[in-house]
Amino acid sequence: PEHYFLDAWISKTGAAALMPAFTDLMKGLQAAGAVSRSPLLLTHPVIVKTPELDEPTIHADIATQLNLGVSGLMLPKAESADQVQKAIAAMRFKSKGGTRPEDVGNAPKYWGLKEADYRRKADVWPLNPEGELIVWAIVETKEGLANVREIAQVPGLSVLVPGAGTLG
Repeated sequence: PEHYFLDAWISKTGAAALMPAFTDLMKGLQAAGAVSRSPLLLTHPVIVKTPELDEPTIHADIATQLNLGVSGLMLPKAESADQVQKAIAAMRFKSKGGTRPEDVGNAPKYWGLKEADYRRKADVWPLNPEGELIVWAIVETKEGLANVREIAQVPGLSVLVPGAGTLG
């Protein structure tokens, strides 16, 4: 399927090289009606797989993806609770205790919200009961399996899944 091709392409090219194409994709989704006009409502939430958590640009990549309107992130090769905690912090605005810059980019427009409403909802659920960002962690390595109990207890983690095809 195309999904696997895209995953392989992301791994080979890196997130920075992919961001212009991803930006175009998000703009295309919006132009195609991913946000209904009346009432303004997000009709097609986007969940993306981030680059691997040890990439040096991962936190900037997360902010960029969220600023384009992404509503959920899948964290591949989660190997420690610390990695997942840092990724969750990168999703949360600094004003809410995270490390994400206060810039919102085009996200409010994609979500069909005013900026103030977006800021209220663009937080990690279940850390914030009003938050609408979700976080998946994919355990794909022996190190991740050894730490899976700690990873599962990270506040803000919505979904924990095994990378069944990659655990080898």
